[in-house]
Amino acid sequence: QVASANDVNVCVFIASPFAHTFVQPSRPPDFSFARATHVLDLKQPLHLQHAAREAVRKAQKANPSAHVAQTMAEAHAVWQLYADSMALLNIRPRPWPFYQRLFRQSPAQVRFVWCEINGQATSGMLLLHHSDVVDYHFVGNTPLGRAHQTNSWLCLHELQHAQSTGARWWHWGASPTPAVADFKRRFGGREATYTLRGYCTGDVSSWRL
Repeated sequence: QVASANDVNVCVFIASPFAHTFVQPSRPPDFSFARATHVLDLKQPLHLQHAAREAVRKAQKANPSAHVAQTMAEAHAVWQLYADSMALLNIRPRPWPFYQRLFRQSPAQVRFVWCEINGQATSGMLLLHHSDVVDYHFVGNTPLGRAHQTNSWLCLHELQHAQSTGARWWHWGASPTPAVADFKRRFGGREATYTLRGYCTGDVSSWRL
């Protein structure tokens, strides 16, 4: 709304729920608003709620195995698990080209991971590692994965992996539905609010991508 009123076609948004990662710009923002998210301190012992522990135990009975994408095709297969899951919720998935560029440019920081039962993919997840923060971006499941609740097993697997790398924060992000928010709380995610600051930077009609 601010951009439209001022004939501005691009804005820079600066925000972080982690105070130590935020550098205050030299001028005040043109507009700002609060956002809600969920975060987890990885330096503290993991405390899963009863429902999460039971889901992990159920998945473990099926002996799942975890795999990390090494190729673009594997990364796309993980994204497809997410897109199919979003379709069931009538939610538009984030577009594949965005993640494709991330994976191509920063493969060491972009972690597409999935798990299998007897060679069949059941759940997939995308995490972005930067500084001491792990950003959770999405999870997706097949019908087999939902039946065995392997998304819970995969979440715990990746939380433990993040701790082993020395990461400090797990950023769950915002939740599209109350059920998703509840899932994050089951794994110890605490609600946090932070300010998103917007800076109008001008007209980009002459830019060429």
